[in-house]
Amino acid sequence: MTHTPGPWTYWPKSAYPDGVISQDATTTHIAVPVFHPDVNRTTANARLIAAAPDLLEALTNVADLLITTGYGNTREGQQARAAIAKAEGRS
Repeated sequence: MTHTPGPWTYWPKSAYPDGVISQDATTTHIAVPVFHPDVNRTTANARLIAAAPDLLEALTNVADLLITTGYGNTREGQQARAAIAKAEGRS
């Protein structure tokens, strides 16, 4: 299973309040974070969701760099690989 490719966009105060939008050539995907009574938390959740594809790509690059430089088995390298596996549904 793969995720919807980025870029994802946080759209505040739009037709999809605090929604996260991903568009490709044929489809618009909308994800709305679970509403929280604290509007700031709902907004923060939406921004985090919108950044997820970029964060996964950056972490994958960092994990590859750690492996290439011989630091792949450090606590940080293991933590990065575990987070990537979680995001990809392998854990």
